[in-house]
Amino acid sequence: MVATITFKLRSSNHVGIIDVPHRMISCREIKEAIATQLSGSPEEIDIFISGSSDYLHPEEELPAYTVVEVVRHVASGRPPPRREREAPAGNSSHQRSLTRMGAKEGTASAPLTEEERLAQLSEAVAAETGIDEVGGWRTRQTRNRPMGNAIGGRESSFIPPPPNYICHNCGKRGHLIQHCPAAKGTKGLKLLSLPTGIPETMLVECTMDDPAAKFVTRDGRLVKRRLDNASFTGVVTAAADVADLQRESVTRLKSSTDGHSKGIVDGEDAKATEESKLLCGWDKVLAKNAMKAPCCATLLCETCFNERVEELIGREDAEGTPLLCPGCNKPLSVCDVTPAVEERKIVESLYSRKRGRE
Repeated sequence: MVATITFKLRSSNHVGIIDVPHRMISCREIKEAIATQLSGSPEEIDIFISGSSDYLHPEEELPAYTVVEVVRHVASGRPPPRREREAPAGNSSHQRSLTRMGAKEGTASAPLTEEERLAQLSEAVAAETGIDEVGGWRTRQTRNRPMGNAIGGRESSFIPPPPNYICHNCGKRGHLIQHCPAAKGTKGLKLLSLPTGIPETMLVECTMDDPAAKFVTRDGRLVKRRLDNASFTGVVTAAADVADLQRESVTRLKSSTDGHSKGIVDGEDAKATEESKLLCGWDKVLAKNAMKAPCCATLLCETCFNERVEELIGREDAEGTPLLCPGCNKPLSVCDVTPAVEERKIVESLYSRKRGRE
């Protein structure tokens, strides 16, 4: 397993990985490798330990599996900040003495500004209390320690992950999930799970920008469920079912009377003939809420029957033109038309059979 170092751009959610050939690698080599991936120059970027804002010296070495953050200075319009750490302790005391000498020599010639007076006051307090010497001693002690233990013990903090370990937050290798640079705090972790129980044929690869629910496979691929377009097919309404059933009945009736149904068996002919008796005498479809004519037992749709009666009542000469039966063309007595109870049950069973096939 090749050792790696994970980096993240502070200006975006981009997370990358660079290979580490040895146990330790210098910051200069890290910047060169990151700049190669970002198609930039090493002078344009600064790197920081994750969670820290201290600049790193180019020759300082970092252990493998460290997580760093990258800041680019390409489009800022300002020169990059100083990347060097504080100067050696010997130079600081020498510069302080030169500053004091310059201040003493210049007191007679020019008045001190407010900033210079504050600087002299700070130096006087540091000289009396010894704070400056203590700070310099701590700096020297830190520099004399091995680089692996500097800045909070990096080797103990960024430990190597187990073999074949995949971060379930960003889906990449090389770091533990608690060190993931793509997470914005503990609450920002987006845990990814394995697609347990989902067939491989129902998965499709995706990216972290996809808003769908994502999974991570054991080989490090980000996947999501494959959408089944058939599941979004709309359900046929009841009105459409009735229309299909009526058209099917008319088709069967025509096929039985046109003489073109030579390949239909006798049982199918008998069934079509039986269903033709259930058709409305006016619109030739299955009679819904069937009514029976007393003269020839012709079935009528309740809706059609009511429309004909209302039309008859609306005429001025209603008594001169009686309502004729569609089956035998005889005058139809409205009062003698009764509901067809048995035929209604048969028609309802046909409708239920049609819905079952759908």
